[in-house]
Amino acid sequence: MDKQTSKSSNKTITLYHASDQIRKVEDIIFPGPRNNCEFGVGFYLAESKQTAEEWVIGRTNPTINVYNFDIPSTSVLYLTGRDWVRVVVGFRKKQYKINFKSHIICGIIANDRMDESLSTFLDGEIGDLRLLKCLDYCKLGNQYLLRKPISDLKYVKHYALKGLEY
Repeated sequence: MDKQTSKSSNKTITLYHASDQIRKVEDIIFPGPRNNCEFGVGFYLAESKQTAEEWVIGRTNPTINVYNFDIPSTSVLYLTGRDWVRVVVGFRKKQYKINFKSHIICGIIANDRMDESLSTFLDGEIGDLRLLKCLDYCKLGNQYLLRKPISDLKYVKHYALKGLEY
């Protein structure tokens, strides 16, 4: 695998977690229940409020938890390009297990909107660069995976989607 880079920036970002319940920081269960997600097991957060709201569709109690995340004091592994492809394919298809040194991983969201492109890639019909162009077209945004409790994550609020919002 190519070398990944860690970035650090001096800002606080807002992240969103889709759930069917309120999840204050102390309520987050690690490592998490989902095994074959994009970057492995952990707690996933989206940069996009709209994406998080899409993720709660069909849930009994659609709840969005909002957090502030202070990046400067943490090392985030930013997966991009071919490294991102290798990690996502590896975890989705259970082809290999990666032991990241970083406890915070960030990269493009790989959800159902890109499954056809991913399948075409896995069938060998397109290469990894074409797959990345397809994903760029989808503009899914970034997500963060927390592999363990992070002191820089602060709960802000939650809200439920109801009526026309839902």
